[in-house]
Amino acid sequence: MTDLASTLPPDSSRAPGGVRVRLAEVPALRGRTFVGDWFAVDQDRLPAFEHATYLDQDEDQGEATFAEDFYPDGLIEGFHLLGLLDRLMSDTFGPEPGTVEGWNYGLDRVRFVSPVLVGERMRLHATVEEVEPKGEGHVLLLKCVVEVEGRERPGFTADWRVLWLPADTADASQEKETTDD
Repeated sequence: MTDLASTLPPDSSRAPGGVRVRLAEVPALRGRTFVGDWFAVDQDRLPAFEHATYLDQDEDQGEATFAEDFYPDGLIEGFHLLGLLDRLMSDTFGPEPGTVEGWNYGLDRVRFVSPVLVGERMRLHATVEEVEPKGEGHVLLLKCVVEVEGRERPGFTADWRVLWLPADTADASQEKETTDD
């Protein structure tokens, strides 16, 4: 992984899995790109995803489906790839544990550019495009490009918004929502 800790304010930390950032440092992230470690999906993980998302409940059991005839063996389904985004991001950069809570705020644009197969190595390039204040925290717009080793075209891209709040504020918000129900 590219060590970008030297480009952040001196109180940032570089954890083994990526750069960790405190809330006060977030506005300085605009325009910075973080590159993650290489990662590959193992064949034995595909059935777990299919089971968890009910893709294993094929109505035409025993008959070949269009997908089986059309798609290459070992294809990682698009929603499986998208589900890996959080995993890839956590190995790239993220909030300092215990001080900041990160929340998924939504996706603006997702494109599956080229097929990704089991065993192919991929890594995340995340650029902080925008940082907007929101309450006591910030909403970050992350331009995510998932590179596939040896290819010019990425596996997929996504514009991902995340909300970072002080840990104690995030906990208090969750408690309030629970007691309001």
